[in-house]
Amino acid sequence: MWRHFSDERFIKVDPAAQPLLDLDAIHSEWKSGGFFPRAPAHVVKHGAKCLQTQVSHARLTDHVFNGQQYRMFPLHAKYGTKHLDFGTLVTSSQTAQPPQVEWSSLPIEPDKKYSLILFSPDCTSCKLHWWVSNISPNDVTNPSDDVTVLPYVPAVPLKGTGVYRYVLVLLEQGSDITVCSDTDRLSELSGVISQHKLLPLGLALYQATWDETVGPNLATHLGLDEEQFSA
Repeated sequence: MWRHFSDERFIKVDPAAQPLLDLDAIHSEWKSGGFFPRAPAHVVKHGAKCLQTQVSHARLTDHVFNGQQYRMFPLHAKYGTKHLDFGTLVTSSQTAQPPQVEWSSLPIEPDKKYSLILFSPDCTSCKLHWWVSNISPNDVTNPSDDVTVLPYVPAVPLKGTGVYRYVLVLLEQGSDITVCSDTDRLSELSGVISQHKLLPLGLALYQATWDETVGPNLATHLGLDEEQFSA
């Protein structure tokens, strides 16, 4: 299952590619003592272990964090009523609006500022889909638009290229981040982390697949024409 991303050519020519995460295996991990989604604070420590399993299965350490390992906690997020748990599979249309995010049970510091970044290591049209910076701990459930570095872009997996991984990451900032109009959406998350001295603290992982809204989303949000691939 995991060979899909070990060879980039494979995913470009396999329109029938299946979700990359072994959800049954991860669910078994959870049942054996892992993390129950949206758990209260006293069981959050168990979430770190299960999240580490997700990160390992999805090869995020190499493909997102450039080999760096971080101790992170599950970030609770959902699109509408669909919770982003254990690599949830969604379609592009289900990601039309920014996800709702909640992390009050995470070990956040009251005197720190935070960034929330949505990133896809597999999307060649747009890697940085959303970036809200300078979030105060008092705004953890509803980050305001006045600190938006990059406006939200829905998932845009191209037709015929399989399933794309998306990670929503909460990062602790070392200092305030200035909004830059020339921030490149094709930047790697590991580079953003290094440049701005960010510390990943929480993460939610999901997977997205193509539907008919990808073309309009590419045109509206990125000014791009849709490409399609087939075997």
